[in-house]
Amino acid sequence: MRIICALATGARSREELDRIAGASNVPDAIAALRRKGLEIPARREPVRDCDGEIVYRGLYRFSDADQLRTLGVLEGAR
Repeated sequence: MRIICALATGARSREELDRIAGASNVPDAIAALRRKGLEIPARREPVRDCDGEIVYRGLYRFSDADQLRTLGVLEGAR
């Protein structure tokens, strides 16, 4: 649920989601959410690592349709 709430507010990196979820298995959690029917595209974003090298990190987001759907569900839960 923490991942769903985080993605409902916008795109998040895998590292951000690890901190939010309190775990380091976010790719597995994303796969489980996809199996449940949520569309969570991922793109690779270039960033510099601690050595100054360009590396690519995963950036997850909901599809536009699922963004609206999850916001509606979260609003109804309040």
